[in-house]
Amino acid sequence: PGSGEPRAILWGDSNAAHYIGMIEAFAKRSGFRFRNLEIPSCPPLRSDPRPFVEPRLQRACADSLAIVVPVVDRFDVVIMAASWSSYALVSEDFLPTVLETARGLAAAGKLVILIGKAPEIDGYDRRCREKALSYPFLACPDYEVPIPRRVSEANAKLRAFAQTTPNVRYFDAIDYLCPHGTCPVFEPTGEPRYYDENHLTAAASAKLGARIIAQQGVPAAFASIAGWDASEAARAAAVR
Repeated sequence: PGSGEPRAILWGDSNAAHYIGMIEAFAKRSGFRFRNLEIPSCPPLRSDPRPFVEPRLQRACADSLAIVVPVVDRFDVVIMAASWSSYALVSEDFLPTVLETARGLAAAGKLVILIGKAPEIDGYDRRCREKALSYPFLACPDYEVPIPRRVSEANAKLRAFAQTTPNVRYFDAIDYLCPHGTCPVFEPTGEPRYYDENHLTAAASAKLGARIIAQQGVPAAFASIAGWDASEAARAAAVR
């Protein structure tokens, strides 16, 4: 990208889109610009996604590659996020395929940032409290749940890959979403953090970014975006 243009792209499915507010907070503080490209229910892969998605979505996900890949290739920094654990349930080949995509981007000198999956809240209904006003016998759970094992396992594999692969970084917000090992779905002031079982609200995403900055500053993975030298990184990767 030329001077003044976005250096980074957020690529993934709707589980990437719900991080826009968080990344925007990092971008404003760290001085980088980004764009986002999400295809709902389609994983961020440069290879055939059909083995990992529902049959009704297979053609759309496969056809999207012709649009997505040339756009992603234009950026020096690729931020990848998706419902990793959901696709991994479909096939054990999913995560290795994701890592192959990330490895190829990194080998070209791109900074690849993998964002871990946010916890899922099974059975969550953000309108339950409002419904209970009309139906007094409706019980609304506290919705403070443990981190699902499938989520933590998928995130652990992404983290381990990033730790051993040049030009790849990992970040997740689990410590902020689940500070004591359980994950509340409401802010201390009562606003819902989750839109549905799998997605943060836009407001909660922005608040999450502000909370992370207040407690630790811009995470290292994102702080390195503004100064990333893709040409130098590609040469270093070739030497290895």
